Amino acid sequence: VRGLGNLRPLRPQACVLVLGAGIAGLLWGALLRHRGHRNLFACDKEASRREIAKRCGFFRGVIGPEIIVETEAAERDSECDESESVPRQIVEVRSEGKDNEKEKGIGGDKNGGDGSGKRHQTLSENARHCGVSGLSEPARGVSGSESLSASVSSSLQLSAGCLDLIVDCSGCPSAIEGSLWLLGMGGQLHLFGLCPQSSLIRISPFDLLMKEWTVSAGLLAPQTFPDAIEYAQGLSESGCLRGEVLGLGFYRLGEFESAFNDLQAASISKAVFDMESARACLS
Repeated sequence: VRGLGNLRPLRPQACVLVLGAGIAGLLWGALLRHRGHRNLFACDKEASRREIAKRCGFFRGVIGPEIIVETEAAERDSECDESESVPRQIVEVRSEGKDNEKEKGIGGDKNGGDGSGKRHQTLSENARHCGVSGLSEPARGVSGSESLSASVSSSLQLSAGCLDLIVDCSGCPSAIEGSLWLLGMGGQLHLFGLCPQSSLIRISPFDLLMKEWTVSAGLLAPQTFPDAIEYAQGLSESGCLRGEVLGLGFYRLGEFESAFNDLQAASISKAVFDMESARACLS
């Protein structure tokens, strides 16, 4: 909630990438979707966490970091033999069902999208770069309905400069640095994941100036507790806080080894222990 308050205002059609699909990334997806954003991506290196992110229904596209890395490398290669006769290439991620994730094509415009050279690019223009249509469909609660990934067939195009916001929930400096080329004019980078204290991230001052980027962060703040309760009530009513939606695992206290193994395998986002069984063990 503190992080949301530190962001500059976002239009509903803004393109957002959440780095890390653990419990923090899923909750960011839930909050952004609750606030009307539908153009959300998630990225995680663990296939099991990507499956949880697909099932939750908060994101239009869920990808692995190799897609971002390979696309940026292809763009660097294309700069060596850039020609007007060579069409701009893109990464395309199709979500046509719970388990379908197809990637094809590479590249993008290194100058931030359409190559027009304009200094100012609106959020809606960034959204069009992502190639997502149907932004006006009504919001769907997760409870009692199919997830977005299961019910909506959408074509998502990830290209340079297409994002309005990157929210890092991974705490991985290389992941943050490697995704910056996707940030468009007026874009925001928000740091939520905890990186190692000695780690550094390289960022271009030229890009900060010419693309008018904003970097923000969010730490725990007690003043946000009333707002958090309000958000929790709204998310609960829509079914977004159900355990199966967030990929939670429920265990008796005696099953702690299974819980830790599942966490290590990333097959669950968080382990929850039954306190009744805990009290029985301690009595």
